This record gives sequence, structure tokens and C-alpha cells, in this order.
Amino acid sequence: MATHQQDEVAADLQKQLIFYQQQDPFCRFYGVRIVALQLGYAVAEVTVSEQNKNFMGALHGGFLCALADLTAGKAALSYGVSCVTSNLTINYLKGCPSGLV
Repeated sequence: MATHQQDEVAADLQKQLIFYQQQDPFCRFYGVRIVALQLGYAVAEVTVSEQNKNFMGALHGGFLCALADLTAGKAALSYGVSCVTSNLTINYLKGCPSGLV
């Protein structure tokens, strides 16, 4: 059974989720949706579009890296901690020409 404190945390996270959808410039410009937000956990999704493709017609690697950075930042913010990424490494396995990421 959820405690009052857990209910408050859940309500606060829901407010954060709505705020990100409406106010985060990156999310708004690229159509990124934060679809789950819990303490220390976030899930974002975006549909591949012409806005975020490279010249070869696949999702731009830099965009995917920015999406990972954004999602990790939202997970950290769920604890009420402001942070910046000092280092991020991604190894790509294959391109993503279309669909939901």
C-alpha cells in the first residue's frame, strides 16, 4: 500500500512529466515525448522524421546521443537534482531509417 509520501512523490513526478512535455524546448521542437518518469528512471520516445535524419536518411547519431542525454537527465531530475553530462559515449550498432525510437 502506498504511503502519503509515496503519493506525493508520484504526484510531483506527474507534474514534472507534464512540464517536460509542455515546456522543454528540445522536446517541443523535435517532438520528443517523455512517456515514463519514476525516481531514477525515465523513458523518452520520438518518431524519426526529416527533422532528425542525417543526409543518408537515417536517424542522426548526434540526435540519438542528445536523446539519451536528455532521458538520463530527466531520470536524475526525478530526484530533484540538477545535473549536467560531463562525458557520454555511445557505440552504434546500426542505423535507424524510420519508426519510433
